[in-house]
Formats: sequence, C-alpha cells, structure tokens
Amino acid sequence: MKRARTLLRSERRRRGYEERSSVSERVPEPTEWLETEQSARAIRAALAAMPDKRREVALLRLDGNLSYAEIAASLGTTEGSARVLAHLAMNDLKSRLGALLGSPTRERPR
Repeated sequence: MKRARTLLRSERRRRGYEERSSVSERVPEPTEWLETEQSARAIRAALAAMPDKRREVALLRLDGNLSYAEIAASLGTTEGSARVLAHLAMNDLKSRLGALLGSPTRERPR
C-alpha cells in the first residue's frame, strides 16, 4: 500500500513537470524561414563591411556578451577605446540595417 502511494505521488509529480515544461513547438512557415535567412545575410554583410577592429568589438559585445573591460583586455586596448568602437559599430549596424530594423537606411560617410 505504501509503495502504491509513493508511485502515485511520483507519477503526479512527473505529469506536473511535463505539463509545465511542454512548450507547443510551432513549425515556422516557409516565408518565416526565408525572412530569417535574408536577415542573417544582411547582418553578415553589414558586419563584413565594417573595419576589422570595429567588427571584432561588435561581435565580442553582442555575441560574446563581454564587458567593455573584457573586450579591452582581449584586444589589448583601453576600456574607453572599446566603448568608442562599440558605439561606432552599433551606429554602423543601425545605419546599414535600417530597413531590417524598420527605419530608413542612411549611408554612413567613410
């Protein structure tokens, strides 16, 4: 009898975990896949067009989630320089990806 109650209790717990963790996975539509791929291509192109150091800082900040101090240490520069490069990189990305972000694009002077 005690064993049956234990099994029943564990089964209820298992079902509760399953119900809380079950996320309805929706399969994206083909147009969503296409939009995602086009966005990824635009982002890669915008990053590729940047000067090397600016691109590195952008990737370390956005993808690596590093602090400015960590970026500075990894690039052998100052924290202030890392901040400036990150600021320039974000402005560059915003201007190059304006259409993707929903704002008009404007070409940055070089």
